[in-house]
Amino acid sequence: MDINITTDIDMKGFSKELAMWLWNIAVSLAPYDTGNLRRGITLNNSSNNKITVVYNAYTALYLHYLEEGMGSVKKHKGFISELTVGAFVQEIIFYIQTLKRPLIVSKPMTTLRVSEQGAMFYEKRILNAIGFSKTSLITADDRQKLSNLRYMSKFNTGYQRVSGLKTDIRRIGFNKSQNLPIMHAFIDNRDY
Repeated sequence: MDINITTDIDMKGFSKELAMWLWNIAVSLAPYDTGNLRRGITLNNSSNNKITVVYNAYTALYLHYLEEGMGSVKKHKGFISELTVGAFVQEIIFYIQTLKRPLIVSKPMTTLRVSEQGAMFYEKRILNAIGFSKTSLITADDRQKLSNLRYMSKFNTGYQRVSGLKTDIRRIGFNKSQNLPIMHAFIDNRDY
């Protein structure tokens, strides 16, 4: 899912600072449990007439469930199409009117952690299928691997690389050794 912002207004163009500020807004407004979704938001293009912020469904396939308000989690419905786009519009109008430098112009920081909600949606079905049915803890890295598996199974495709600037990350409450030993190669024909 991409947000593309283009302009043909006769001005000095978009600044790199504006692109960084919009990217920070997108990251900060994304729902947050483990930090995996926020980690998957990249700044893909930043030029004088175009800014592209990308939400990577390969690493966070559940973003569509959240955006559409599907399943039991309705409170995040429209977090991209309404909340984030609305904030972008306000900031771009302010920028065009004033040409003032935005507040935050550094790369966003995403804190990865263990889920407070546990496995959700298709994650439970995949974990059961690969023998982790009694797992209560799921980390941001686990959630990313499960999204990868679901994406590959659903779209019958392999690794999907999304280019662009990525958020800086830090881990709180877990280290890589605590991740579940989920193998990326596990794919079958079941609909998870």
